[in-house]
Amino acid sequence: MIHELKTEQKYFESLTKGYKTFEVRVDDRDFQVGDFLALNEITEEKEHTGRCCLVEVTYILRDFELLARNCVAMGIRPCSIMERRYTTVYERNENKSIKLAVFINTLPSAHSPEWCLVGDASAPVLYDPQANELSFCNENKDGKYTVSIATPMTAMAGDEVFRFVDAAKIPRGTQCLLIYLYTKTKAGIYKAERCDCAVKRIAYRECGAVVDFTIILEGAAEGGIFNAAKKQFTPD
Repeated sequence: MIHELKTEQKYFESLTKGYKTFEVRVDDRDFQVGDFLALNEITEEKEHTGRCCLVEVTYILRDFELLARNCVAMGIRPCSIMERRYTTVYERNENKSIKLAVFINTLPSAHSPEWCLVGDASAPVLYDPQANELSFCNENKDGKYTVSIATPMTAMAGDEVFRFVDAAKIPRGTQCLLIYLYTKTKAGIYKAERCDCAVKRIAYRECGAVVDFTIILEGAAEGGIFNAAKKQFTPD
């Protein structure tokens, strides 16, 4: 689980260098060891600077006599990128990119979709490249952001995605899911977006055992949730 929090400028440098090793916060989010804190730097005027430090919670202290009521002390260590298959995949930088899981429907003509994971749940997605304030795609409902999946993507011979791309002699229409894994609400349930898309084959490598391709997102996205165990998307 990733918790979005604010931190003052005077603490930010110490956080990034690992000098600040604990955080004291109001205990209103069910903080747990192994969670991550996305600490967003703010000025004295409470304005975001655009910088963020990611840290992992290493220990939790509750009901400690020196703590104010309803507060928790957490040990932290800095993390630049966290990558876990089907748990948390998260990255933020100056280009405002995140990493998340991408699924495509390999049976677009069937009554029920067949959602297949592309790669290893670490597809970079760029959004709002000119924006001054950071906002996630699934939180933006006014259609003002532009999303593009970093290319090329790769599929290996033997998996369903490879077979689908192998048949895409021309751009092939289907749907894809963008799974925001840091938004897990309970075991195996995540916020997601479903988009129409076109899959375009680029080239084969390794004697035809590897294929590079692009996914072109088309039209407005539909928000919902994704059940990882059932590979099932439910719209909002």
